[in-house]
Amino acid sequence: GGGGGGGALRIASRTSIVVRGALRANGGAGGESPVDVTGGGGGGSGGLVFLAAPTLTVDGSVSAIGGVGGGVGTPSEGGGGGIGRIRISAYTELCTLRGTFDPPLSSSCEPSNALERTYVARYPN
Repeated sequence: GGGGGGGALRIASRTSIVVRGALRANGGAGGESPVDVTGGGGGGSGGLVFLAAPTLTVDGSVSAIGGVGGGVGTPSEGGGGGIGRIRISAYTELCTLRGTFDPPLSSSCEPSNALERTYVARYPN
């Protein structure tokens, strides 16, 4: 079978958010196919992580990636799951992003909306 989707994680505060651990909305791996059957399951799609606060600090890791496809070898492997999304809403001057992001950041705390990158907007947008 196919892997489960990454789901959604929304954390919002009227004051501040500090992330020191890991926030993950990753898709699950696809299932393995039996030896006599071709076509492993596809990986689950990455989910969504949304962080919104005037002051935001990320020293940990945030990810929303697709799961790997299952299978017993090419060409019977299932396809990988699609990339998820990370959205950040914070004041640029009160934002510190030292952690790791997958999909990656475009330009730290500056507002950006690049394809397959973490989306950053000025709080409260």
